[in-house]
Amino acid sequence: MNKLNIIFKNDMEELQRISEGVELFLENKGISEDVVFTVHLVLEEMLSNVIKYAFKDFANHDIALGISVEKKKLKISIEDGGVEFNPLSVPEKKTDAPIHEREIGGLGIHLVRKMVQNMSYCRRNGKNHLEMTVKTG
Repeated sequence: MNKLNIIFKNDMEELQRISEGVELFLENKGISEDVVFTVHLVLEEMLSNVIKYAFKDFANHDIALGISVEKKKLKISIEDGGVEFNPLSVPEKKTDAPIHEREIGGLGIHLVRKMVQNMSYCRRNGKNHLEMTVKTG
């Protein structure tokens, strides 16, 4: 099996279970510790954003995470039925400005953009579809 699929609820407590499952899957695939660390950071940022901001009510909602191992890369997909949000539409952060001149927020998405090789987004059938690629070698 070269693909991991996890369906989880929009609850921050789910992140620990996801993290453990992803780590076990990647270790079993022989993925290096550096790449596992990168994937953890990417997922922590992007999944916590979905959990915190995608849904305007307090109901349980399903979020789908997929990770596939391909030749020298990992493909990560996140799908949710929350409010439309394209992380690629967030302006690049000016990280060279003095701290007191920087805008609050958006730094996590900026960091994820720097850690992944490719990121794409689309809204299809009322759902956000985010795909990211991380090189493994």
